[in-house]
Amino acid sequence: MVIMPIIVGTWWYRSIRYTGDQVLIITTQLYNFLIMKSPQMNLKKIIMVLGSSREFERHSNPEIVERPSDNTEVPQLLKDLPDLQEKTRELPYSAPYSIKARALIHAHLSRLPLSPNLTKDKNILIKKCPFLINELVGNTANFAQAVMSNYFPKGFTAPKLDTIENMMRLSPMIVQALWNKSKCNLLQLPHIEESQLKHFMTKKRNIGSIKQFAETNDSDRRSILRNLTDEQYDDILRVCSYYPSVEMTYKVNIDDDEDEHTITAGALVTLDVFLKRDSLKVHFGSEDLDKQEVEDTKADEVDELTANETQKEENKAKPWQKQQKKTKSKPKAKVTKVTKPKKVEQKAKEESESDIEESGLDEDANENVSASEDKNTKLQEKNSGDDYFEKFQQMQKKKEKLETKAKISHRVYCPYFPDIKQECWWLYVADKKTNTIISSPIYIQTLKDTEEFELKFMAPKIPAIYTYTLILRSDSYLDFDVIKNLKLDVKKAQDIEEHPQWNFTDEEDAKEDEKEDDDEYATESD
Repeated sequence: MVIMPIIVGTWWYRSIRYTGDQVLIITTQLYNFLIMKSPQMNLKKIIMVLGSSREFERHSNPEIVERPSDNTEVPQLLKDLPDLQEKTRELPYSAPYSIKARALIHAHLSRLPLSPNLTKDKNILIKKCPFLINELVGNTANFAQAVMSNYFPKGFTAPKLDTIENMMRLSPMIVQALWNKSKCNLLQLPHIEESQLKHFMTKKRNIGSIKQFAETNDSDRRSILRNLTDEQYDDILRVCSYYPSVEMTYKVNIDDDEDEHTITAGALVTLDVFLKRDSLKVHFGSEDLDKQEVEDTKADEVDELTANETQKEENKAKPWQKQQKKTKSKPKAKVTKVTKPKKVEQKAKEESESDIEESGLDEDANENVSASEDKNTKLQEKNSGDDYFEKFQQMQKKKEKLETKAKISHRVYCPYFPDIKQECWWLYVADKKTNTIISSPIYIQTLKDTEEFELKFMAPKIPAIYTYTLILRSDSYLDFDVIKNLKLDVKKAQDIEEHPQWNFTDEEDAKEDEKEDDDEYATESD
């Protein structure tokens, strides 16, 4: 009886300390404070913020170990790392755990050899960095949009787009253990060192990315890497086939306005983004691709088609889920029986009675026509309501699919990362001219083959032609981002018509108030 409450209490105490992404709530609060304090950050400042996370403190994380050897090993490491800013007096950057974490991150990015104890500490630290960077990006983007929407009082400055993108660039740098410099992207490949980078940039060729390297001919690639053995060269080609090649298309929709094709000022814009992920071996420029690889791709395509067909069959609406619309029969015109007039002596009376009956028939026909028109308008309103309801159901199904999908995409080639890493992406809309972020970034963790996502943002309030940028940024690889321009022609919003039935004068309001008072004190008469 005593053990069970203790177990439940310890579980509850540990669970309330973390967010949904297994990040300490104390860390998110610290991020918010540091972002408000200094909204504009460069890359080194972001590393300082990341190193001050409470996950790297022993009191908050029992995995962290403080050894007596740190008093000698950490100062020696600080001497080998320039621009670490270890002499700062500002908290929490001056805390001992923050200085050690910052030093280990710099050593990891520089690929410096460390002692066994520091290597263990570095592996614990580096494992948590992608989750912490994602939390930092989300908090910064939310704070920027809140300030731009005037949810915060005056005096707060919104973080710029450069700050958010620097945070995103830090994630693939940590995964690949590289500084984001020119020509360093090629160091993601195995068996390539800095001394070999000069062969990629010559008078004949100018190769600055892995994609350009894959698009060159096989003879040129082999001449560039002539110092490597055949096995090492095959390893490079094999790793190149793992890298992603993503195609991105989009479609602009307007849900708020009656006209779905025109964007009005202040309208809610829904951007449907379609992503198709393929491997980089599609861009191989060599003619000697193995037949097995071609057959494997064909087999994969067949498997994809069969899987899509089975998904379509499973996703078909079942009879108890979707109600069939009943076709209503057209309203039949009422037929009035005309009784023959009785014999009357005077002809004048007969003519007058016949005229009255004919006028009655015309009135009945007009009433039937108006009733049929009213029914048709009601049917149109119902159909429009059904269409809106079907769109709403489709949106809900998309959200449920994304929530229930397993967070598995493709395994990342990262020999310096101490854990298995899956490919993830950030998808967002930005304005390069004003250096602001337009939509909150979506963290994509399920891009295996094809995916569809929705980005929602408010259109500008001033009618004009705007050029935004749709960006898909990788959190695992350097120089594999997809960028597309997005043009929006914002029109002036229609003026709201004032209906006369809603315009009341002061006299009418006073009369209505008097009537209400009389009705309150009125009594029923016997």
